[in-house]
Amino acid sequence: MLRLWLCTVLALGLGDDEVHMAIGPIEVEAAQKVWGSGILRLRQLYAESPKAAKKEAATFVTQMYGHGLKPVIVKPVNSTSKPFRTTKDGVISSLVGGYEEFPEDKGFVVGQFWDKIRFDNAGISVEGPQALAMGNCFFRDPVTGNESALEYTFGYFRDKEGHLRINLHFASAPYQNHSNRTVSEDITSEELNAAQKSFGDTIVDIGKYYKKGWSYKEHALMFVDRMFAYDLGPVLFKPAEAKKHPFRLDREGALAYYRGMDENYPEDTGFALRPWVRYDLENSAVILQEKTAFAMGNYLFEDADGGTTEAQYTFGYVKDEEGALRIHVFMASIPADGEDLKFAQEPGEANLTEMTMEAAQLTWAKKLVEVGNRYVMKGDYHEVAEELVDE
Repeated sequence: MLRLWLCTVLALGLGDDEVHMAIGPIEVEAAQKVWGSGILRLRQLYAESPKAAKKEAATFVTQMYGHGLKPVIVKPVNSTSKPFRTTKDGVISSLVGGYEEFPEDKGFVVGQFWDKIRFDNAGISVEGPQALAMGNCFFRDPVTGNESALEYTFGYFRDKEGHLRINLHFASAPYQNHSNRTVSEDITSEELNAAQKSFGDTIVDIGKYYKKGWSYKEHALMFVDRMFAYDLGPVLFKPAEAKKHPFRLDREGALAYYRGMDENYPEDTGFALRPWVRYDLENSAVILQEKTAFAMGNYLFEDADGGTTEAQYTFGYVKDEEGALRIHVFMASIPADGEDLKFAQEPGEANLTEMTMEAAQLTWAKKLVEVGNRYVMKGDYHEVAEELVDE
């Protein structure tokens, strides 16, 4: 029998705040997109102003959820002491935190960098005035390109204006290995290759942002925060072109190298600001372990004028809780030129010291006295004088 989703009238004793019209799957998908857009908006707004984000979250929950119209039950993904929420404040707190009643809530959107949210419905069920959707929701990191998945069940009903409202929301991390861990600690070659591709792609993107006058500073900051593991532990960073400060152990040192404009690192002009158009990272060897991975090889970056920069590198990676690879070791150096290294050579002009200058002056004075002595004694002073001039 043909199902007319948008015009079937149901005589089921619905309340005054609901319209008697069946819900169609397309409407459910549209409501999911609106929810995802609202979450992205909250994430961005919280980074600018937590107070403004809290106000926006209240509006978002009021418009998307059915509090005051129907009973609403919500189970946020990361709540433990109060995992089930029936009030509007409980849902707002799960999103942005800041409620004394829910002290464990840090806020689902806080500290996140997602740029895209997509739903993959395993199934949609419509029973009278109620629609249910179950599946996976994916949150994409713009720097690494990795997606984090959550499993969900959403329940919807239609309000008197005809809009879908959420009255059931259950979210959980995917089950894995008899625990609540969402990712495997094993690092694969595919993950390593993807992380290195994200590294190169984002450096090229930062240069494009800089050339067009866009928000390159913020993009470079996001690159360092998401690509490197400064929030997880020590990071060892040694860029190829740094001379005065070759070894850097803090986040600011890495950011200065890629973005420049740091008075503590005046030699840095911003490696990522040069508008690169092409790059190549070629691993010569990799080591894949349970929690860490290392890659050694050569990279080349080429700009629009055909100029290139080459270096040899070692990358070290660890995997964070979301399953993204993060750099905790980066060392790059300019390839050797084939010339013999002379570790024991005499000091040149560039590294003269007071000690070497005094020694040279003393040698000169001794030779000069010897020339005078040989002249007085009618000896062969010419030979000693020539040695003095040559030296």
